Amino acid sequence: MLEMKLDSLRKLISEEADYVTTMISKVYEGLFERNKELFTEIYKLEDKLNNLEMQVEDDAIGLMALHQPEAKNLRIIIMIIKMNNDLERLGDHVVNITKCANRILNSPVIIKYIDLPLLFKETINMMRDAIAAFINQDTELASMVMGADDFIDNLRDQIFRVNMTHMISSPETTPVRMQINEIASHLERIADLTTNICEEVIFMVKGRVVKHNLTADGENVV
Repeated sequence: MLEMKLDSLRKLISEEADYVTTMISKVYEGLFERNKELFTEIYKLEDKLNNLEMQVEDDAIGLMALHQPEAKNLRIIIMIIKMNNDLERLGDHVVNITKCANRILNSPVIIKYIDLPLLFKETINMMRDAIAAFINQDTELASMVMGADDFIDNLRDQIFRVNMTHMISSPETTPVRMQINEIASHLERIADLTTNICEEVIFMVKGRVVKHNLTADGENVV
């Protein structure tokens, strides 16, 4: 009975994750193909994501109260609650990116996006791999995703540096470049949240808190 309900929660989380990856893929396509109509779809998906997030939270808390799970089952539920919160925050960042993208497309100033398309693609790849790690309980893949976070940080910094140079030499491009910087910041935060999900996968499977290198019992991992 408990296992069936846990499987149901996993499916709901996977559905949430699908919404988020679809949202970020649509903002990528809308921005770089200059198709603002796709942005409307993102807001519709956000509503679905928010409704699902509330359902997952209610179901997970109810499951804990009803079954009082222990050991790995308890870790799974805790992980799902955390991941549920992370996915909701991911959706918020995608919505903020959408608003920035809309401002860029409404501007008469057209500039090169520097490394922004690559930053988008790498962030999307991180998200997809993190979800795969969760579904398959793959701690090796989770660890690989976590290792990609530094590359995302470097890309964001590169975008900031190039934009700063161009804002000095071509100040008329400053409003658009500030929007690009903001998108880069949101993508970096998405990568951070994706890393959180991978840490939660490792906790779920191995009972180890990666941030502090502790087991679920609070013992140090050598």
